[in-house]
Amino acid sequence: RAASEDAQALRAGLGELRAALERHRAEVQQWRAGLEAGLGRLAAECASSARNVQAECLGALQQETDRWEGALEERTATLQHQGERIEAALEERTGALQHEARRLEAALEERAGELEAA
Repeated sequence: RAASEDAQALRAGLGELRAALERHRAEVQQWRAGLEAGLGRLAAECASSARNVQAECLGALQQETDRWEGALEERTATLQHQGERIEAALEERTGALQHEARRLEAALEERAGELEAA
């Protein structure tokens, strides 16, 4: 009789353990589902944040590119203007030198003529 009672108590204990195990399994499944959902939300938020950061970086890069492009255009215009001024000055100096060369050539021819006559 005592063995029967012990067996009955063991069966009841085993049933309780099985029920507790099933409850724990259900809790683990709920926890796992919640964790997976949370990780999915986190991944979506991270992807969204990464897209936002990428868009901000591209915008900043475009602004910097535009700024440099404007600075280069301004510098190019300045250099072109300086080149035109230098070219005009060179043409003026060339003209003056050519005029001086013709004047010196005429003076030399005149002097050569005087020397031949003498």
